[in-house]
Amino acid sequence: MLHVLTWWLALQLFGLAALPIVARFFGRLPDRGVAFARPVGLLAVAYLLWMGNVVGVLGNTTATVVVLLVALGAAGWLGLPAAVAHLRAFWREHRRVAVVHELVFLGAFVIWAIVRAYQPDIMATEKPMEFGFLNSSMRSPVLPPNDPWLAGYSISYYYLGYVVIAIVARLAAVPPSVAFNLGIATLFALTVTGAFSLGYNLVRGGRGGDAGNGRAYVGGALTVLFVTFLANLEGFVEWLRLRNLVSGQFLAWLQIKDLTPLESDRLAQLQTWYPTDAFDNWWWFRASRVVGTYVGSQARDYTINEFPFFSFILGDMHPHVLTLPFAFVVLGFALNLLRTEQPIEARSLRDRPLDLLFIGFLFGSLSFLNAWDMLTYLFILAAAFAIHAYLSRPALDRRWLKQVAIFAGLALAASLVLYWPFYVTFRSQTQGIGIVGVTGARGLRTQLQHFVVFWGPLVFFAASYVVAQLARGNPRRVHLDPSCPWPADTSAPKPQPDWTRQPFTWILTGALGVALFVANAPALGVVVPLLIGSLATLWRGLLAEVAAGQPIRVPVLAGRSPLPQPGTGFRNGTEGEGSVRQGGPAEIAGGAGAMVVAREPLFVLVLIGTGALLLLGTELVFIRDFFNDRMNTVFKLYYQTWVLFAVAAAYAVVALADRIGRLHQAH
Repeated sequence: MLHVLTWWLALQLFGLAALPIVARFFGRLPDRGVAFARPVGLLAVAYLLWMGNVVGVLGNTTATVVVLLVALGAAGWLGLPAAVAHLRAFWREHRRVAVVHELVFLGAFVIWAIVRAYQPDIMATEKPMEFGFLNSSMRSPVLPPNDPWLAGYSISYYYLGYVVIAIVARLAAVPPSVAFNLGIATLFALTVTGAFSLGYNLVRGGRGGDAGNGRAYVGGALTVLFVTFLANLEGFVEWLRLRNLVSGQFLAWLQIKDLTPLESDRLAQLQTWYPTDAFDNWWWFRASRVVGTYVGSQARDYTINEFPFFSFILGDMHPHVLTLPFAFVVLGFALNLLRTEQPIEARSLRDRPLDLLFIGFLFGSLSFLNAWDMLTYLFILAAAFAIHAYLSRPALDRRWLKQVAIFAGLALAASLVLYWPFYVTFRSQTQGIGIVGVTGARGLRTQLQHFVVFWGPLVFFAASYVVAQLARGNPRRVHLDPSCPWPADTSAPKPQPDWTRQPFTWILTGALGVALFVANAPALGVVVPLLIGSLATLWRGLLAEVAAGQPIRVPVLAGRSPLPQPGTGFRNGTEGEGSVRQGGPAEIAGGAGAMVVAREPLFVLVLIGTGALLLLGTELVFIRDFFNDRMNTVFKLYYQTWVLFAVAAAYAVVALADRIGRLHQAH
């Protein structure tokens, strides 16, 4: 119990030290990014410790961790006075939001610490290797940590996550065996809090900021549920199998390894309504091996398809789990950038070294945490910038393309430069790109039943949202006008018909999906229409936001806006939510208010489109390694896609329920 308390206190110190930093770089978000303080603080101290060791000026000691933590706190609380003022204003007006976030973290940490207390063994799967890496990160006198098996050599792996856990263990004075299990609880709690924060921010701003905290909390809770607790449908099939509600023919058609009908005498021996290890050893493990093609016991297409809930139950401290909390930090940063109202010139990043440095530090860490993640999340960041650039200047021309290219290039360059010592010592097992094929002649296509079992619920909600947006027309637009004493609930006129409204577009999309099914590529038959639909909806949203038309008129009373008005500029302002800046985008003195557009739906569509692209990639190519198959490609890209689809699906549930409620009221 004492170890749990000291560990939690250590985590609080990292979060407290980084609060001004997140206020500086996440201040456009409705919750000001307070939930991201702990992971940012952990990452910052771990990076400084690693870099200081690499250049030979620091040692891997507890005293060094303490000094770096104090320095980080001083740099933020003393060096960023505007951010500190921003925090104080937020605490005065919205402290309940911060308290809720803290309670979510505390509850998740305590719950998973109890779970780990019931299964603390560090054995089986890859836990011994991970425990060795954690021990090495704690005991090596300098970093990079020594390889536990190759004396005299440093670890050639993505080991930053182990350094992150090690610095908490040092500060909390916790032995490695306890640190491993508390580290799993920490990763779970940080993931839960990050998912809650991202879901809260998406819903809170998704209707121009008028969603209210109640609905936003629901959005956060649903995001936590979808990201960390939702499993694929294999578990449901397991339950049906035990209830004898599915036939042997159905199970044979599913073709999931070892999922076969049970004899009646074995069913009679079952004492519970759910499967247990005593009844069927590691029955739950099958949920991570759904996608595959078997001939008897011979695998023609063996893959790994984990998801977060499985990972936390398994308790492996593998890089794809270690990087999970930081995925929500980078998504929050991309959303914060998209919510920025003042136009951003990509080249201005060169004149703002602090902004460019933070982007490189944050996104570059993903490669050091788990090499598969950096390019995916940099793509999402670049997409957010591209949308922002288009909304600032609605023209898809060479200037726009140049801006996007400069921004993406600077972000990538900064990400590589700041972590260059890691790339110098890292030895990748990648051997090139393999081609899966278009028609699946090699038998490597994902079968439809496996795709549905794994992705069914998430794809259903994501696709439903896309279809609903396509059917809806224009997103809501709000114009602040002090001359109007009441709000008028109308929508702007539809822009001129474009390719997204032509019946031929969707006839062709449907025909393409059918053709892919016929060509033995059923997963592509689902993914390609979803990708086209998300792009079409995104394009329609962009057109609607820049189209001319009658705005909605809402009152502005007593110098305050009913909707949140963040400050201008890429550097986040210090205004509280709902304030109006003099001379800002909602200046009342000018008589006419400014357009306030909810950009969160566009961000959700980016997540859906990116996830569809990742799934498309797994059906066409794979990264060659010594396995020489697509096992790891499916493993890593499915895991990333789960996060993107889960966030989008949670938002979709809230948005669709909200729309159904409004339609019901209208009738």
